[in-house]
Amino acid sequence: MLAHSNRGTHAMENYLPAHRLCNNYRWDYSAEEFQWILKLGVWVRTQVERETEIGTDLRDVFHQYELARQKRRKTPTALSKRLRP
Repeated sequence: MLAHSNRGTHAMENYLPAHRLCNNYRWDYSAEEFQWILKLGVWVRTQVERETEIGTDLRDVFHQYELARQKRRKTPTALSKRLRP
């Protein structure tokens, strides 16, 4: 199936039961691409939790990315409040 943003249909196979944030991301990816994104996210989380070298590097880079992204938002989110030093 094609992602909705790539002229995908409104077929049942093109929908996933998920909360709004996941559904918003899902529109831009095929089912296979989205599956790889989820797998990568689980792997990264494991690396961060185990405090491996790559996990701590990813955590630090992602933290900086999120701080910069939150500064561009018009209204702060609960996450941005927790991330502030």
